[in-house]
Amino acid sequence: MNFTDLSNKEQEKIMISEIIRNLKKLGGYATKRELLDAIKKGENTIEEKFFEEEKVS
Repeated sequence: MNFTDLSNKEQEKIMISEIIRNLKKLGGYATKRELLDAIKKGENTIEEKFFEEEKVS
């Protein structure tokens, strides 16, 4: 099964788990509620252009 085949709710659960795991690796901390609030508000979003620029450099 592909990630894109999952429901939005299932995708959200996977993304939140990955974000929390990566924050822990970096020594950061955020609760699931804080992440959900940030996602809903659109805060701290990274434009797709950013990733394209990072790949080049």
